[in-house]
Amino acid sequence: MIFILLSLILILTFIVRAYPRFILPHAIASDTFFHLYFAQLIRKNKGICPKTDTRFLLNGECNYPFFYHTLLAAFGNRGLFFAERYSSAFFDVLNNLLVFAIGYNYFLSAGIPVINSLFPVLIYSLLPVLIKTGDEPRVQNGSSRVLAQTLYLLHMYSLFMYMGNTELSYLIISAVSASFIFFTTVFGIQVLLFFGIIISIFYPWYLFIIISAFAMSLILTFGKTWNILKTNFMHSVFLFKSKLYYQKLSPKTDVVNYLRFIKKLIVLFFAGKIKSFLHEFYFNQTPIHFLVTSFHFFLVIFFFFEFEASGLLLIWLICSITLFFLTKIPHLRFIGKAERYFEFGFAPALILSVSLLYRFNDLWPFFTVYLIWCVTGILLYNQEYIKSQKINDVEFGPTEKH
Repeated sequence: MIFILLSLILILTFIVRAYPRFILPHAIASDTFFHLYFAQLIRKNKGICPKTDTRFLLNGECNYPFFYHTLLAAFGNRGLFFAERYSSAFFDVLNNLLVFAIGYNYFLSAGIPVINSLFPVLIYSLLPVLIKTGDEPRVQNGSSRVLAQTLYLLHMYSLFMYMGNTELSYLIISAVSASFIFFTTVFGIQVLLFFGIIISIFYPWYLFIIISAFAMSLILTFGKTWNILKTNFMHSVFLFKSKLYYQKLSPKTDVVNYLRFIKKLIVLFFAGKIKSFLHEFYFNQTPIHFLVTSFHFFLVIFFFFEFEASGLLLIWLICSITLFFLTKIPHLRFIGKAERYFEFGFAPALILSVSLLYRFNDLWPFFTVYLIWCVTGILLYNQEYIKSQKINDVEFGPTEKH
């Protein structure tokens, strides 16, 4: 029964993410043009990432992580357009399956009925923040970042299983999946390294896995991973020195403006202007919106000492929260958007928060209200995507016969 319900939730996960592209199959966002171009470049080079491309504006060296684009290239000149359309939704289904696998084994070891492992999966499938991160759509277009999350979840799942039964096969899978992150996406590399530093404080032997993964990636890419890391480091130094990411806090964080915003929400609600109320709440990234969106993290931290035996999952969550707040510091914003570090921590946050809520007898009323909030957010975000991207729904055919 549990696996039938799991299958239905995974189908829901895909539909929720892919629906906008069912409506707008040819809506290609700005970054996606590069992904498609890079995939075609690899395809023309017989499935291998070329060393250079003279059409790049700078030095022409191809030092961008290329694993996602290699997968796209495998679909051929025509098929890669279809693959781009649904690739992020597909990888997020795999992400949710891994959330289930981690939760299932955690609940089993904690003596909690494993049927509860479906709750984190259902929440993951409907979380608005996993449909739209900050001001950007997350899964409606092809993105290497979602694939990197799949690899990272596989890495952490294997590590979690190894720590539970010390089977060497899990340790090998953990290292191999981490090695692929080194040539999948820059942000994934940063998560692997920054989270790795914190995890190594608690488990010093984890450094060996990271080093082994990097060495493996060098072998798999014939040394290209080194150029990817070097280029990313130089780019980060440039951003830090130029202070392009250093800016004053948004006016929305100002106390006076925030109180005015709360007053506006109250007025809209009691005036019966529900549509305007929902739009203001979901589309303005204010502290109250952030608190509702990510309450799972704070719920676990508030009851921190209830999870002393949770080990890796709790440390993983701490990594995500630490990087989130560090990247809110103006001088550290060059290492990535804070919300994206939360993306990589939703798995332990959902699993641990559900395990905590299980201890309360009356979970369903809260769970029902929260799911209504999630569904409302998804409907609004997908509607916004369809409305804003309709102008881009122009069919691009293959540029050459093959």
